[in-house]
Amino acid sequence: MNHLQPPTRKPLGYPFFTALFLAATLFSSAVIPAASAESKPTIQAQATKKPLTPEHAEEFLDAFFADPSTAPHFVGASVVIVQKDRIIAQKGYGYADQEKKTAVDPMNTVFRIASVSKSFTAVAIMQLAEQGKIDLQADIRTYLENIDYQNPFTKPVTVEHLLTHTTGFDIRDPKQEDLHGDFDKVTSMEDYVKQHMPDVLREPGSSYMYDNFAYLLLGLIVQNVSGEPYESYMEKHVFEPLGIHNSGFLLEGDFLKHLAIGYDAANQPIKPYAFTPTIMPHGGMLSTSEDVGKWIIALLNQGKNASGRILSPESVEQMMKYRSAIHPLLPDTTYGFEGAFQIPEAGSSPAVVTKAGDLPGFSSYLILIPEKETGVFLTYNKQGALRNLFYSEFMETFFPEYAAPAKLETGKTSSVGELEKYNGLYQDLRVKSLVTSVKATGQGELTISDALIGPRVLHQAGEGLFIDDMTRQLTAFKLDEKNQTVYIKEPYLNPLGYAKKGETPAGYTDVKADHPYSHYIYSLQSLKIYPNEAGLNFQPQKPVTRGEYVRDLLVASGIKSSSTKDFVFSDIAKHPNAAYIQMAYELGMVEKNQTGMFQPNRVITRQEAAVMIWNVMRLQYPDAFFEDVKLAGKTADWAVPAVKMMVAFGYHGPEVKKQADGAVDFLSAQPLTRQEEAALFYQLYIQPVNQIAEQRKDQ
Repeated sequence: MNHLQPPTRKPLGYPFFTALFLAATLFSSAVIPAASAESKPTIQAQATKKPLTPEHAEEFLDAFFADPSTAPHFVGASVVIVQKDRIIAQKGYGYADQEKKTAVDPMNTVFRIASVSKSFTAVAIMQLAEQGKIDLQADIRTYLENIDYQNPFTKPVTVEHLLTHTTGFDIRDPKQEDLHGDFDKVTSMEDYVKQHMPDVLREPGSSYMYDNFAYLLLGLIVQNVSGEPYESYMEKHVFEPLGIHNSGFLLEGDFLKHLAIGYDAANQPIKPYAFTPTIMPHGGMLSTSEDVGKWIIALLNQGKNASGRILSPESVEQMMKYRSAIHPLLPDTTYGFEGAFQIPEAGSSPAVVTKAGDLPGFSSYLILIPEKETGVFLTYNKQGALRNLFYSEFMETFFPEYAAPAKLETGKTSSVGELEKYNGLYQDLRVKSLVTSVKATGQGELTISDALIGPRVLHQAGEGLFIDDMTRQLTAFKLDEKNQTVYIKEPYLNPLGYAKKGETPAGYTDVKADHPYSHYIYSLQSLKIYPNEAGLNFQPQKPVTRGEYVRDLLVASGIKSSSTKDFVFSDIAKHPNAAYIQMAYELGMVEKNQTGMFQPNRVITRQEAAVMIWNVMRLQYPDAFFEDVKLAGKTADWAVPAVKMMVAFGYHGPEVKKQADGAVDFLSAQPLTRQEEAALFYQLYIQPVNQIAEQRKDQ
């Protein structure tokens, strides 16, 4: 439904945990964290700025979409640019249906606008708040009487928390099974919410995590309070008053007839799909760029356009205000909108509000600059980074003042000792498989690293604010009342949310500080992959069973067990890890053999453990990629490619050593122990596989 920013034209491979997470969710490139050392030059405030006129707007669009570097990022695109109370440019580019050569028509071609739907849902909430039917500061239980969840904090989850993605809820992103081809299947919002309702894990209002489920709850609140089905309410109270006639939430009739074909990364068509729940306030809206243009006009003109009014001027003003920010240069969300993409050295301007959306085969981006009475909507039928390129070039051309370098405190730096409060592992609140390591390495300097991008240096640019050497973008930290670091927000892995710092590990009675595996074990304990309680034994040399290994891998990836009871293996039905084993099969991590059995209680060998990881990553890294890796010892023929990959990527602990001739003995046939599993998991989180892969290509 929503995106995580992919600010690069260069595709990356994915570490195991990330690849596994992507395979389990609706989000493909929607959650592809990606970055590159390449970036545009810093935009100067007095650059070749052009006035935003109809002539210049159309000239810009034509040049942008004709640029050969843009072509790989879209099949068809539709865009509208609004200034004050009129549309000054509205055009389609490319094909709505590439096979039939059907051109994109901005008036009639329907796109899935995905999470841009959330902005419309926020408008409905504000309408009901104007009428006194909703109090934004009220406990959501007031409007969701039949919905049960646990909140261990004294502070309630409010409607405002839903609007601003600050609920503190456990993550509930849509799963692959929520996208299907059965257009006759009907699942109500209420039934879906009751089945999937998360508990509160963090104090409401304390942290920012992009929350699709929060906006599903907002849609249910609209329905409950108004007494009208959500989709009917939107039609009657939002679309009709604005003269919007080609927008809705059910893919049927003319919507299906005029829907653009979605395309994957290889420009192959994606079959039309439906959702569970059937109506999705958080990402299911269908619309045209012309319709969204009418809506933008209303937002820029105090709640009304030429056809009618949807909000009071006061409500529109409230929607445009940022409600949280880890730093003023890195605002989080307003009511229904979010901070813009970062621009090198400038951060994200609080004068700009945006909303992005992603679904398989579709991406969108909405840009509003209220003080300039300007708005833009871009939608296209191929998921990816076109909007990132568009945003930076649009701002450079027409509003470079919002992208001018910020005044950073680069002369004021802290000592290594003062910066050590930032040291540690940080786990993304939304995507548990995204882990970042931070360490103070110099005066006013941190080194930050993760499995997707690798190490990069951060230089202090203010209190809790740092700028990197890679693309000159900003990273910020949030401290608690004790001056202890609790959250980080960085621009690459997930700019739509915070990552939480791991806890101080309690340790284990049988793993002392000088134990050769203590770093791996304690690190995972800090992330609560292992219980973080004092007085426990770890049993570091105990062999791991096949069932335990599968469960541990999925838990470390943040992936839930399968809900099916129709297990594919004949010997797991009564096993405590049966649902995890079934999920591993559904994800392609394990395969069914001729016996039809999994043998969950059999001790797993290291080469078996390697193959389960290889099964997820082999499409990204084929056998030939690791042909030059020299193995020593005994490895079964069926495991050789997997073991070579494990060696090349450093997916192991200190038990694996390179011999004098350069060969490596992975100890393939030996049982995998708990300490070795801990080292393996730590490396899956941390090893920069893309950098390693690039270095191997250059050798």
